[in-house]
Amino acid sequence: MLKSVDLMLISIAKRFVQTSAFNLKGHAKWQNIKHIKSENDQQRAQMIAKQMRLLRLAANDGGSPNPELNTTLRNAIEEAQRRDVPKATIQNLLKKLVDTKDKTAFQRHLFEGKLYKKLYVVIAICTDNLAHTKIQIATVFRKHLVDAINTKRLFVERGVVNVIARDGISPENIEDECLSDAIECGAEDIEVFNAVERQVTFFCEPREFLRVRQKLSTAGYKIEHSEVEFFPNVQLVQLTEGELNDYNKFKTKLENIDGFDEVYDNLDDDDESS
Repeated sequence: MLKSVDLMLISIAKRFVQTSAFNLKGHAKWQNIKHIKSENDQQRAQMIAKQMRLLRLAANDGGSPNPELNTTLRNAIEEAQRRDVPKATIQNLLKKLVDTKDKTAFQRHLFEGKLYKKLYVVIAICTDNLAHTKIQIATVFRKHLVDAINTKRLFVERGVVNVIARDGISPENIEDECLSDAIECGAEDIEVFNAVERQVTFFCEPREFLRVRQKLSTAGYKIEHSEVEFFPNVQLVQLTEGELNDYNKFKTKLENIDGFDEVYDNLDDDDESS
């Protein structure tokens, strides 16, 4: 039985979730997580490449390529293993990180732009050769008439932790129980993606991301996926058929840039899937 103060806090948290200013577009990525085992070879290769980038970033952020001394790296390794990245691939990367002299060169960089006078994008690329990456981005921007302007201010950055709810939580009580745990762990809000399969997403401030993730794991939640994402804080837009075709070509060219991580935008999900 929840205490009265917990019920009051949950009520407040619910109101916050319902009135949050930013749009949780493209959140959670549960569909991708759910179908990991059915990925084709290209998708699997892209997934493994991304996990390797996350491992390198974790080694930099945590200050050591040794997972015993670096909790951030240890968590990244655990996530890579959950996503069936071969153990040998992980071990080979860790060995290279130990042998690398410049351990701070590899970083995540953001590139911002505007297309069609209405679509805003934030592009994340992980690289240790920023000068070359800037040239590649400029080329793609020029060919697709992208204005390189500050758009990050139009997005809200949030930590996203996708979990399987801890044992003992029933589908009927999953929202209240997870909201209560969110308060305890320092998360801002949640979304129940699938109550029956107990799939839940916790959202938090970026600076609290690692702490929230660790507390959820300690509380018995199974972490399926976690990262810091950008959510549009402006109106979602739709594109004409021609614009959508051009935008898909634009994203394909971005994906071919070495170290490409993600592109965030304010495109309406229904339009994107059409």
